[in-house]
Amino acid sequence: MNAIEIIWTVYALIGCLYWVWLAIGAFLVRARVPRLDGLTPPDLDVWPRLSVIVPACNEADTIESAATTLSKQDYPNLEVVLINDRSEDETGIIIDRIAAADPRVRAIHVTDLPPGWLGKVHALHRGCVAAEGPWLLLTDADVHFSPGVLRRVIAWSVHRQLDHLAAAPEIWPTGLLIDAAVSAFLRSFCIGMRIWAVENPRSGAYIGVGAFNADFRGLGSTNIFGDWRGVSGIGIRCGAA
Repeated sequence: MNAIEIIWTVYALIGCLYWVWLAIGAFLVRARVPRLDGLTPPDLDVWPRLSVIVPACNEADTIESAATTLSKQDYPNLEVVLINDRSEDETGIIIDRIAAADPRVRAIHVTDLPPGWLGKVHALHRGCVAAEGPWLLLTDADVHFSPGVLRRVIAWSVHRQLDHLAAAPEIWPTGLLIDAAVSAFLRSFCIGMRIWAVENPRSGAYIGVGAFNADFRGLGSTNIFGDWRGVSGIGIRCGAA
């Protein structure tokens, strides 16, 4: 066997191992990670205050339709905090209009970025400081929420005694190449992060999803912008969906 044949043989073996790894990971994800729309936790006697934090920078095209799906949620004790993060379009005007129409919605306007901060992280920080709820849901200005999802998320988290729940969103199709790239990334991300092991307290697996991070206030006040690898080591119970 010459050098070229050896290289091709090694390449083929690596390719086979990769697809075996993907197949095992895909099976574990489907078998152990619940879907948000499939959660059936018992209702709570008392629903804790939930504050949904939505930072928006130049999101005039998306913020209103996304916020409307939050306004239509049936969660009994809901607060929505919309943060206009130095937008140069009509995002701030839209946020003010939404807040004026719904007493559960609060508008915050960020006009400057302090030294040492990244824009989105600072906007989330401002929202968390202003939020009233012991539960925080950090999301994005283009995320749409299906009916009843907030009730299921909080009831499930309380039922499973979770402090943090990350959920992967359903991605709307935009085009063949982009959809293929996103699908490949999400597949490798979920399997590489061992998303099925996140809820196991003996596992070092961890995950965060920018579109959907639900956190109990005890976690949010100390670790929400820190190193997620330390979460499992300090007694925080995490989950994924």
